[in-house]
Amino acid sequence: EIEHSFGRPMVLAKLGQYIMDIKRNTPKKLDGWTGSALLPFVLLSEKSDGTFLVVGISPFSSVCGGEALTEEQERKLLPLTNFRQFFKLAGQLLGAPVKNICTF
Repeated sequence: EIEHSFGRPMVLAKLGQYIMDIKRNTPKKLDGWTGSALLPFVLLSEKSDGTFLVVGISPFSSVCGGEALTEEQERKLLPLTNFRQFFKLAGQLLGAPVKNICTF
């Protein structure tokens, strides 16, 4: 059986990055993610074998530029972007096996 496109880590990561960039560059009044609304973004995709692929997108890794984060924003967001630690903890709390954790 052929895996769908969003079951591939790089495809899901690119989609997440695209969404993050669009929302970061959208004004707050149009539901953009700015100021306190700017947080890490997590996407998941169910694979054909019943497992899930989970990808975390950091607001630090914009590919299309946009307004730079202030030092205060960076300081507040940095602890929230340790996806490796959070995914391991979530797996333990849910009793779910965590197979591979890759960071880009």
